[in-house]
Amino acid sequence: MTTSDFSQEARTGDRIPSETVTEPRRLTALLQGLRANRTLLSARIGEQAVWYNTALLKLDPDTGDLFLDEFSPREGHDQLRVGSVLHVMGVLSGVPTHFSTRILGVGEQRGIAYYRASLPESMNYQQRRATFRAYVGRGLKLMVRLVSEEAGEVSGRLLDLSLGGFGAVLPEDSAVYPLDVVAVAALELPEQDPVSCTAEIRYLQVEYSSPMVRAGFRFMGLNPQAERALLRAILLLEREQIRRQVR
Repeated sequence: MTTSDFSQEARTGDRIPSETVTEPRRLTALLQGLRANRTLLSARIGEQAVWYNTALLKLDPDTGDLFLDEFSPREGHDQLRVGSVLHVMGVLSGVPTHFSTRILGVGEQRGIAYYRASLPESMNYQQRRATFRAYVGRGLKLMVRLVSEEAGEVSGRLLDLSLGGFGAVLPEDSAVYPLDVVAVAALELPEQDPVSCTAEIRYLQVEYSSPMVRAGFRFMGLNPQAERALLRAILLLEREQIRRQVR
């Protein structure tokens, strides 16, 4: 997969407010932001489907190098080779970023591996924070399980997903109300484990054609691991939607 292929995977047609950054100073500034914020990154090797956790340790614009932390789980480190192409993504202040890089060397310090890689030539960067939504196709049944003191446990079906929140349909007798803060005990995502978090109910709308209620939720205090899991899920959902549109 080339850099342009990876950028296409991150796009959702004309609905995504994104740009490809190529100007060296802006690229460096974005990378410095990922490092300064100690952003947890997800990386995959070449065409592999598995994502590994890492972080940006250092970058040197003068030499054209950046340094990444050892992959977790360890299986990723064992598969990495000099010359491997990595596709890396992270969330910088709520904004998704994506770039590709190539491994130039593998080292070790105090028993922990690190990777010297090339500075990316471009970076896909969302211009607007957490506003675009990926829609869940009818053939994909993803559930969400909520818990609150008044309503107890409520299960519904996921309709759409963004880094800012999600939409779901709930049973019409669910004892939940706008502005309620609920525990999301399990939010199912495609091809990965469910995430748990807290969310605020922003609206409820009766579905007259069925005994269900449409609800909109806003995430509250997502941790970095959940943000990265959501971003991966959004990319998968949007990629599937694009495939359906071009058939």
